[in-house]
Amino acid sequence: MRRSLRSAAVFLLAAGLMAADPQDWTPVRWQGGPLEVHRLAASKTPAVDPAVLKVLRDWYDPETLSLLDGTPVNCLLVTWSAGAPKEVEAEQQRLLAGYARLAHGRRIAVLGLVYPGADPAGAAASAAEAGLDGLVLEQGFESGPAAARRMREVLRARKSPVLVIPLGPRDWLATPGDWPVLGTSEAVAARIQPMEADTAGATPTGEPWIESNTWLVRSLRARSGSRPVWLGQRLEKPGEADYIRAIADAAVAGGRWVPAPDPGLLAGLRLKQPEALAAWQRIRDTLRFFEEQAAWRAFAPVAALGIVQDEPVKQDAVSDEYLNLINRRRIPYRIVERTSLSAAAIAGLPALLATALAPPSEMERKLLETFAASGGLLVGGPAWGPVPSGEGEYVERQTGGGRVAVYRQDPPDPETVSKDLLDLLGRENLPVRLFNAASLLAQVTSGTAGAPLLVQLVNYATEPAEQVTVRAAGQFRRARLFTPGSPPLELKISQRAQYCDARIPGFGVHAAVLLEK
Repeated sequence: MRRSLRSAAVFLLAAGLMAADPQDWTPVRWQGGPLEVHRLAASKTPAVDPAVLKVLRDWYDPETLSLLDGTPVNCLLVTWSAGAPKEVEAEQQRLLAGYARLAHGRRIAVLGLVYPGADPAGAAASAAEAGLDGLVLEQGFESGPAAARRMREVLRARKSPVLVIPLGPRDWLATPGDWPVLGTSEAVAARIQPMEADTAGATPTGEPWIESNTWLVRSLRARSGSRPVWLGQRLEKPGEADYIRAIADAAVAGGRWVPAPDPGLLAGLRLKQPEALAAWQRIRDTLRFFEEQAAWRAFAPVAALGIVQDEPVKQDAVSDEYLNLINRRRIPYRIVERTSLSAAAIAGLPALLATALAPPSEMERKLLETFAASGGLLVGGPAWGPVPSGEGEYVERQTGGGRVAVYRQDPPDPETVSKDLLDLLGRENLPVRLFNAASLLAQVTSGTAGAPLLVQLVNYATEPAEQVTVRAAGQFRRARLFTPGSPPLELKISQRAQYCDARIPGFGVHAAVLLEK
């Protein structure tokens, strides 16, 4: 009997440790209490209804934890310190100390949000005393990395396990630090850019201009190792579909957007308003869907193009725009870190964009010239050698069994490069193509060799996507459609000699097609 009790205790301890692992956290902003009411009232954002503020003041009633029942949410970001009057912060932190204990009983981690104006050392000391799991440094600090380091110093001195996570601009991540999460608030609202007066709101191809963070998530994941990537931007006046689209936009690239229910939605949930409860149900269905498919995050990109990336957190605007625009052109790509550039890293790629190598080292030059001579396409800038004058944006030459395309401009214009790549690669040579999909972007991945091909689609329009066709190169025997809140659906395949088509009847924000050989 004693041995059984000891075994049970070990199991519970192990379960608790797993719940506390940042890799397993599914976060949500859960902001209320007297400090949040003070912060909202003092902010320059549009005024919040006093009736809503009254409800939010009592948000950290234990009953609000029941709103998480049936959700995968196991990490709450709560308002902890914002430089408010001492008595306001003291009351907030007293409430949260008890609330955190109850959350821990449900295996839910609690992280304190620290805003500009707060004392980093004081916030860290009070978080350690309250038993929080971590602190999240919000954007706006003049020296975010220094504030984060100060927090860590205080926590180390106390031998506290409280973690520190920066959630500000990406240049904070340029400072060496073993952050448990690579987080940034530097993201956009996932959507089709609204049309303005005298503009078409479209790309030069006539398609709508899509704002997406998938390229940003993939850029950060390329250097994150096993650490999770979080996007912490808040949405302005969000509707239900905006929350769902933000979640899906980050998830298809393997990251997590931190849902931030607006004050009105939180108040509606607290008052059990049917509309708010229905919206929360669909939001949590979407979160659950992606956590149930967590294995997809480990799938590797299926690429027609490799893009060499050099220290992405330096925020080179040109490098960012390459990723952004190539993603918008629906060219499946894989990021290759410059520090990891090797023959193995680029094996199997049909083409490589190497404008980040400016200039390339002799070893890099030899490696990539060999890649081209072996049948690949190498695209670079003037750093690859003298470019004769003449017409056209680039000069193309044969080398061995492949080609080298060298642009005259330094650096080459991202819009021009992304457009030219479709011609250089040939649309018919892309591993996946979409039809009737102007408002969609796709992420194409696969598991180990012979594993299914996964095509994840996000619809950035307000209207449902209808009669979309996914064309995949190769022979497949089965196609299944996965959408949040619905069981998998078998799709009919139209097989040709070199490719197969799978038609999706219609979906709202997200759909995934799993093609099996």
